[in-house]
Amino acid sequence: MINKHKTAIITGASSGIGATFAKTLAKDGWNLILTGRRTDKLTELKQRIVLLYQVSVQTFTADLSVNEDLESFLSVIDKNTTIELLINNAGFGSIDNYFKSNFLNAQQMLNVHITASTKIVHRVTPQMIENGRGAIINLASLSAFFPGPKSYYYSSTKAFMITFSECLHIDLFAKNIKVQALCPGFTNTAFHSRQGITRSKSYILKKLLWRSPQQVVNKSLKSLGKRNVICIPGFFNRLIYTSIKIMPKSLYYKLAARNSDIFFKPIDQQPISKANPLLSPQTGRSQEAVSSQEALADSQEAAVENR
Repeated sequence: MINKHKTAIITGASSGIGATFAKTLAKDGWNLILTGRRTDKLTELKQRIVLLYQVSVQTFTADLSVNEDLESFLSVIDKNTTIELLINNAGFGSIDNYFKSNFLNAQQMLNVHITASTKIVHRVTPQMIENGRGAIINLASLSAFFPGPKSYYYSSTKAFMITFSECLHIDLFAKNIKVQALCPGFTNTAFHSRQGITRSKSYILKKLLWRSPQQVVNKSLKSLGKRNVICIPGFFNRLIYTSIKIMPKSLYYKLAARNSDIFFKPIDQQPISKANPLLSPQTGRSQEAVSSQEALADSQEAAVENR
C-alpha cells in the first residue's frame, strides 16, 4: 500500500541518475516532486511512473542556474509538508581551459552545484527537523577527490558538496536525518560522452570503471540505510579513492599533470573535418560560429539531468 505521506524531491530528474532515482523510489511507493530543464522528458517520465506505480508525481521545469527559476521552485517546496527525502542531483560537467573559457560557464556551475543545492537544503531541512525524520542525498563525484587542470570548477564544487554533506551529517545525526554525499565515478549516461569522455574498449576496464545508473542508485539507497556519509559506488572506484588518499600529494600532482587527458580528448584537440577544415566533424557547423554561449547551452541541455 502506498504511503501517501512520503514525498521525495529530485532535482535534475529528466534522465540519467535522477530519472533512475525517481523510478526506483516510485516503485517503493514514494510520491515525487521532480524538476529539470526539459519539459518533454519530465512529462514522459511522469506518465510512465504514474502508469506503472500509481503514485503522485509533480513536475516543475526550471533552470536552477537562474535565480527566478530557483525561487519559483522553492515556493513549490514550501507548499509540501510531507518531504522526507531530498536528492540534489542537478548539475553539469565542463572540461575546458580555465583561462580561455567564458566565465559565464563557471558562474552557472557555481549557481547550480552550490547556490541552488544549498538553498534547497536550507528550505527543506527545517521541515524534516520538525517531522523528526528525513534524508538528504547530495550528488558529488569521484572527481572531487581528483583535482585536475581541466576541471577547476567541477571538481571544486563537488568537493564542496562532500564537506557540506559532512557538516550536515554532524549537525543532523541526532535529529534522525540521514545525509549522504554520493560520489559516482564513470556512469553510463550522456553526462560523460558530452564531455568527450569515451568508454574503454576493454571489457575488463568497462566492468571495473563504469557503472549503470541503476547500480549507482541501488548502492546509494543501500548506503543511506547504513548512514554512510560518503558513498562511492563500485569496488574499484573505492580502491582508487583509498590509493589516492595514501599517496603523497607531490606525487599525485605530478601524475595528474602528466595524465590529465587520459580519459578524454579536450575540445580544442578534436579532429577537424577533412571535407571542410572549418566544420566540426560532430555537428557540421562552423567552428567559428559556435560561440561559447551556444556550446554551454548544448552541453547543459543534455548533461544537467543526465548524470
